[in-house]
Amino acid sequence: MLTSREAPSELGVLSGGAVRSFQLGGLEVDEARVLLAPKQLVGTGEQWAELTARFGGRSMLDDVPRVARRDRNRVPQAIGLDDAPRLSASPVGGWGMSFFELDGLRENIGLTQPVRDDALLIALQLKTCPDFDLYADGRLIQPRAFNAGAVAIFDLRANLASDLRDSFHAIDLYLPVQALNAIADDMGAARVDELRLTTGTAVEDPTLQNLLLSMRPAPRPTT
Repeated sequence: MLTSREAPSELGVLSGGAVRSFQLGGLEVDEARVLLAPKQLVGTGEQWAELTARFGGRSMLDDVPRVARRDRNRVPQAIGLDDAPRLSASPVGGWGMSFFELDGLRENIGLTQPVRDDALLIALQLKTCPDFDLYADGRLIQPRAFNAGAVAIFDLRANLASDLRDSFHAIDLYLPVQALNAIADDMGAARVDELRLTTGTAVEDPTLQNLLLSMRPAPRPTT
């Protein structure tokens, strides 16, 4: 059995049904989902269709780790904002860092899907959002000081979910712990094992505020 884009000339001398040829097409979206299930990819229907069309089933398993790392951020999807503007902050094949903007204009979104990930979320509040509940590993946490201009750091390893009643608007940095560890290794510093932070409390931090604001014009809607 041979596979080839073109029929080998050597087969032309064979006839009488000695050779049978079949044209192979690419994968359908549902077939790609089954094939890539072990990679635990998440995405919208349009993103799955784009991924499938891009590879057509060829070399997909070789190239998909890069896509998986790029699209591993599940926070927008958990809130119901799948098409949130996003900017990858990692090189191809990198750690999956990204900036994204969440603009929840609608009030009373309700309980979001829980997100557990080996990553941190750094969020700059663009508007005051006092009326919501935060849950970490199922434990209720009353948020504090979520004022416009304040910055909150969320440890996604705590399986976070929110009950959103206010509208909200924030610029976020999705930062995998793997990225922090790589930076620590480059600097010869100790890796990050534990973060000392008060979950659910936002603070005034001009450095993080300016960093996140500087990235605001950059994200574009995902396609």
